[in-house]
Amino acid sequence: MILIHSLSFAGRSGDDYWVLFDREIREIGQGQSWRDLELDELLDGSGHLLSRPFIETHTHGLEGHAVEDGIDSMRAIRGRQRKYGIARSILSLVSLPQNRILELIDEAKVLMGEDSGFLGLHLEGPYIAEARCGAHDKEALRKPTDAELKELVEAAQLETGGSAIASITIAAELFSNSQLSLLTEAGIALCLGHTEANYEQARDFFGQSRSVLTHTYNAMQPIGHRDPGPIPAAIEAPNTFLELIADGHHVKPSAANILPQEKLILVSDSMAAAAQSDGTYMLGTLEVTVADGVATTASGSLAGSTLTLDKAVENYVLWGNSLEQSVRCAVANPAAAYGLRVAPISAGETADLLLIGPNGQLVRTFGF
Repeated sequence: MILIHSLSFAGRSGDDYWVLFDREIREIGQGQSWRDLELDELLDGSGHLLSRPFIETHTHGLEGHAVEDGIDSMRAIRGRQRKYGIARSILSLVSLPQNRILELIDEAKVLMGEDSGFLGLHLEGPYIAEARCGAHDKEALRKPTDAELKELVEAAQLETGGSAIASITIAAELFSNSQLSLLTEAGIALCLGHTEANYEQARDFFGQSRSVLTHTYNAMQPIGHRDPGPIPAAIEAPNTFLELIADGHHVKPSAANILPQEKLILVSDSMAAAAQSDGTYMLGTLEVTVADGVATTASGSLAGSTLTLDKAVENYVLWGNSLEQSVRCAVANPAAAYGLRVAPISAGETADLLLIGPNGQLVRTFGF
């Protein structure tokens, strides 16, 4: 049995909680009432927060592995995510030819059968604006056709219901309403990104269903006082969340901190170079150079990040946000955006837990 005392819990007031657990949460209390309990390990949680594990919804790679390399790399990424506090994740593809996407969908379906924490694929492209494509291969970009979208939807259908495509980032201006409906009716979350959409187009897009703004500020029109663009549209829209890459390179802290916390999802948007040394890597078909932890293409475009999600949470705390709110942006908010359940921290529930320090640092993981 492990006992952690003098804790705060996400969603509860007070900082004097204790929790006793093995693989299951056995008992929770407050104050000094734990002192007569039998236990194997005692931890002082003063200043720490106990949380459910993080949920990563946008990552292309980790520790030398890239999602587009196939199921073995997907398995490796999923296995390595746990030490960064991630129990559930969506794995992201860059823009690719249709036949390769279909192959990866088949492999994702196999992995979903093996790993309940793998939530499916995020297709970032290929239906994005060339002028805002960033580190996507322009040769792989294309306009959506009814036939191609139907092929994707049908290929991703799971025998148990749902889709192996959890989400798709698109340029809304390229799509008809019927094409958007085809995707949402298949259970695919719509994300707006790499887009030339103006405020009005974005507002109409966000009115379709539960939706997400992909890596807010990046690869989209900036906020203008007369021509607001998609960011204010996302802030105003109900059931819409905004991704943030909190590495200090994609978005500076002052810009990050004006986004509404209740709608914010921290993501890594990491590539294979995450948690690796500087050097040369591949993102899809493009060569990427990493110098001082910043990934760029030959043209100078940012090419994903080398961030990990635990570091994103820590950075957001260091930028002046509360510990509890920062963790919410990596747990409760992505769960709400994608319709996922987060188990309460209460007796009888599984002990899949994170211990997070006062400055947002991940101290220890338990149970997963």
